[in-house]
Amino acid sequence: MTVQAFLAAVAAIAAEGPTYRLGGTGADGTCDCIGLVMGAMRRADPGIRFALHSSNYFARFLTDGLSPTETVQPVPGMIVYKARRNNGTLNDRYQNGGSYDNGDPLDYYHAGVVTSTRPVRITHCTSGGGVNGITTDNSLKGWSHAGYVTGINYAKEEENMSEARLATVVTQDGNPLKLRPTPSTEKPPIAKMPAGSAVQVLADAAGWAKVVWQGQTGYCMSRFLQYGTDASGEGTSDWQQLLLGRLDTIIGLLGGDAGG
Repeated sequence: MTVQAFLAAVAAIAAEGPTYRLGGTGADGTCDCIGLVMGAMRRADPGIRFALHSSNYFARFLTDGLSPTETVQPVPGMIVYKARRNNGTLNDRYQNGGSYDNGDPLDYYHAGVVTSTRPVRITHCTSGGGVNGITTDNSLKGWSHAGYVTGINYAKEEENMSEARLATVVTQDGNPLKLRPTPSTEKPPIAKMPAGSAVQVLADAAGWAKVVWQGQTGYCMSRFLQYGTDASGEGTSDWQQLLLGRLDTIIGLLGGDAGG
């Protein structure tokens, strides 16, 4: 499974607006924290099966290189956890002598997905504090551990991303461009990319481009992309386009909507 497919599935579940329910995976309009991860993996690969629906199981047996966040450089598609000392909260199966005891004493009680690194965005499903469903954190604060999801080919993703072309979102009215889950206007957008955003183009054919923007993979209309030039028609370098991408959040405050 590629990181692109996984993140596209995460974005698709988030776009459906599920509410929080323990055990939910996004299949019925509900999800929980690890259910968002598992549900996205199943959408990307329907053949995947899991022994348990549990963040502690996932952390122990389906996360590679699990380490404290201060020692990890986050990348899109990485899974992050909130962990605490076991004060009677950890299920017996993970404790000393339990059927899933691997020697790790921590209780990984919450999980999320790194969906962007510029800026950092952690997408997760939770309840409480006025939230009931999918929400996004803008920093790693509070997230104690991170690792790579077993079954996702991060190396292949890096290879694909290095081969991708850079382009800039250019719309006639200056409004955001819709990023869609499929090359069609039938389904609602999963995000809106502000004019001036730098995107990585993985494919471009039949009027639609497959792009990666802030860790999300989707499709947009090709006519709203400009390769190697900015809106004025003057050439821009790759690093200039990336700097434009860092303005996404500020420009997005202008609101509006664009075709596609």
